[in-house]
Amino acid sequence: MTVEAAAEYVSPDTLTPWSRNPRHNDDAVEGVAASIVRFGFAAPIIARRSTREVIAGHTRLKAAQMLGLDKVPVRFVDLGEEEAHALALADNKLGEFATWDDRQLADVLADMARASVSIEDLGWSQEELEALLNPAAPREMPGELDSSGAYTTKVKSPVYTPKGESPPIDLLVDRSRTDALRAEIDAADIPDDVRAFLVDAAERHTVFHFRRIAEFYCHASPEVQRLMERSALVIIDFEKAIENGFVTLTRRLGALADASGFFSKSGSANDDDGDDDE
Repeated sequence: MTVEAAAEYVSPDTLTPWSRNPRHNDDAVEGVAASIVRFGFAAPIIARRSTREVIAGHTRLKAAQMLGLDKVPVRFVDLGEEEAHALALADNKLGEFATWDDRQLADVLADMARASVSIEDLGWSQEELEALLNPAAPREMPGELDSSGAYTTKVKSPVYTPKGESPPIDLLVDRSRTDALRAEIDAADIPDDVRAFLVDAAERHTVFHFRRIAEFYCHASPEVQRLMERSALVIIDFEKAIENGFVTLTRRLGALADASGFFSKSGSANDDDGDDDE
């Protein structure tokens, strides 16, 4: 009896993504890369044997390339072009029909956390994990409607309880999009003052991973912790955070809005028949 291999290990550069893949996956690449680092490849990439065109696993392929892997597991199948593309669509769509039992999921996650198993990088954001594990916790944020239907200017700081080890500092910030945009700006034929402005603007694409930052803070020296607090990367003393400007602007805007009558009791903006300021 001949046993077919589940996968072959090949260079990711020898694979060709489906050029007409309608699934947008760029936002998922980082999470998949973290999963590969932690667990390895749980499922191989699927590709056509005749053309080496990827059928399923485009995100895993991008993640592997981002990590600089020289080999990835691939299961090659003998399918014609149309059937291969049909499988590509089905592979993505059929998974959308499955649903979660949130109570069961919360129990499983809680058990994992109690066993000191990290529940980060499983695909849920920190906010989603908080909502699952603490469903009754208040989550009011500035500018949301309160129970009466009026807008509130109450400020509530986010809370995160660190549970793991200190992460490497290079995992606290993701500058991949920022650096890619800066390279594009540097290569563009534009005036120097415009280039400088666009380079500054590109920094808004830098992503800070605050749950990892909170873990890093717990293991940092007192001086590093002080500077992180000054930078509002973590909020330990809420009043001090206000002094440092993290909340001051929100409260000042709220006070100005109340003083000017901008918000009515119903929570909507008052009409102003006057001319707009220029």
